[in-house]
Amino acid sequence: MGKQRKVIWFYSVLLFSAALLLIVISALSQSRITPRDELTWQDEQQAFNQTIQKSVTELIRENERLRGELKEATEKGEKLEEEKASFEMDNKDKQLLAEAHEFLIEAEMLFNVGNYAKSRDVLQNVNAHVLTENGVQLYKWLVDKLGKKSYTLQN
Repeated sequence: MGKQRKVIWFYSVLLFSAALLLIVISALSQSRITPRDELTWQDEQQAFNQTIQKSVTELIRENERLRGELKEATEKGEKLEEEKASFEMDNKDKQLLAEAHEFLIEAEMLFNVGNYAKSRDVLQNVNAHVLTENGVQLYKWLVDKLGKKSYTLQN
C-alpha cells in the first residue's frame, strides 16, 4: 500500500517538474522567436506571464486529477486490506472448526472401538465453542457416554 502511494507521488512530482521545465523552455523559445523590434520589454513579460499562467493552470488541473486517482487507489487498497483481514479471520475460524471436528471424529471412533481412555483424552482437545450444532450434540453425547463409563473430562 505504502509502496504504491510512494510511486504515485514520485510520478506526480516527476510530471510536475517536467511540465514546469517545458513551460520555461517554451517561454524562453517563444521570446526568442518573436522579433525584439516589435515587442517591448513589457509585451515580452506579459506574454511570458500568460504562458506561465496557462501552464500552471494546466498543471494544477493535472495535479488535482492525480490526487483524485491517488485517493481512489488508496480507498481501493484500504478496502482490499479489509477484505483480506476478513478472509484471514474466516480461514482461521474454518481451520479451528476443521481441527475440532477431526478431534471429535477421532474421539467417537475410539469410543466406538471401546478405547474409552484415549477417547476421553482426544475429546479433551476438542474446542466445543467452535463446533456446529451437530458437532455440539455429538460432543455432549460423547461426554455423557464417557461419564457413564466413569471417564469424565477434566476442565
